[in-house]
Amino acid sequence: MSAPAKLFLLILSLLVLAMAAWWFPAVLVNKSTPEKHFSPASIKLVILTPHWDGLRNEFRRGFDEWYHRTTGKTADIEYLAPGGTSDCVRYVFSEFKRNPGGINIDLFFGGGLDPFLEMKRQNVLAPVKVNAAVLAAIPRVFGGCEIYVSAGYWFGAALSGFGIVYNKWVVNRMHFVSPRQWADLAAPGYYSWIGAADPRDSGTMHLMFELMLQVYGWQDGWRIISCIAANTRSFTKGANDVPKMVARGDVAFGLAIDFYGWAEVAEAGADKIGMVLPENQTIISPDAIAMLRGAPHPQLARAFIEYVLSEEGQRLWFLRKGEAGGPQAQELNRMPVRPDFYARYAGRTNVQSNPFAKAPTFIFDHALAGKRWAIINDLFGVACIDHGTELKKAWRASMNKNRDSLWIGMPITQAQCLDLAAKQWQNAVEKNRIIGQWHDFFINKYKKLSDLNRK
Repeated sequence: MSAPAKLFLLILSLLVLAMAAWWFPAVLVNKSTPEKHFSPASIKLVILTPHWDGLRNEFRRGFDEWYHRTTGKTADIEYLAPGGTSDCVRYVFSEFKRNPGGINIDLFFGGGLDPFLEMKRQNVLAPVKVNAAVLAAIPRVFGGCEIYVSAGYWFGAALSGFGIVYNKWVVNRMHFVSPRQWADLAAPGYYSWIGAADPRDSGTMHLMFELMLQVYGWQDGWRIISCIAANTRSFTKGANDVPKMVARGDVAFGLAIDFYGWAEVAEAGADKIGMVLPENQTIISPDAIAMLRGAPHPQLARAFIEYVLSEEGQRLWFLRKGEAGGPQAQELNRMPVRPDFYARYAGRTNVQSNPFAKAPTFIFDHALAGKRWAIINDLFGVACIDHGTELKKAWRASMNKNRDSLWIGMPITQAQCLDLAAKQWQNAVEKNRIIGQWHDFFINKYKKLSDLNRK
């Protein structure tokens, strides 16, 4: 090869390498930027959250404007969203197991209350001192439930209610009865007409099944849960998919957190979609925010918490899109933790309930729920999903035969559940041995039900 040709190939190779060095990093940045918003000379706040992308974007924009206006500084938010609440909590514990001093995440945002109680027990939260003027507008306790803890380990950012969303057209067409309580969904006539999510993935769905256990008791609660599971067409991964199934008419009823239900009511119209919070059978619970231990930017994390609790942040939760101070792209339809908002902003929100108007009579035991969280998920998974085919077969065989008493049996009592949670559920070998026994129990139970009801 001639010298000019060699020189040409050398120059060409260098150009290719230079373009590759420019192009590949650009591709990597573009793949990671949907959840990031960077600007020069700013601090990056890292937030782990199960919240949906519309909510994340509204709070990113709102905080960015508020923080710059109040401090003159800029701050960027990086959201980590590995999945539902249970996925996020598993991620936190897994990371802290590897890095006890901190996991390079500032805040945990959303997912209800029970995960925060468990994270506090596991000592992965750090206390935050929030401006007293901000907290003055928020009651610390309501209806027997703490909205925030005075030590500052977590704060209720918004309130959540839990209930049943239903398609009025389907209900009328199929001659169903509009639901009023959880047990209504256990009726045999609703087979395949219910939508629900897998509680092992969705903290929202887990809480609704826990509600049923506390409302009806351990034995009857599991009977109702089993029948509802047998009536469920399919279990989705996320709770936000269930109201959409109802709105499309794929199912008639869905277990739903209030704001997802109200969003469908607002979009489709109250003449088509309904949402009911079972009276004296549900809770109004805080959806919390907390700083993680070893947070890289504690002052910025405190500022974000104060924004979420401030009047500006609370308006973002509550108001309709387009209202002054409200969200710009996505309505959040959430109940604020500030009682004064409900009268002040009446007519400017889709939220149809004022939780502070009437003190609840049903008091939910969050401590009990937290202790047995993992075991309830595992027991539900074995009984209602892993053996869902056998469950449905037994349910179809027993419909309309007054066999309720036969559905009550469970492999453990409530006392045994709490004993396992305290002693054996941290031991993987022992846990797997017991779950194996549960598999055998439900295989035999559903087979006996199927055989008995053929007679």
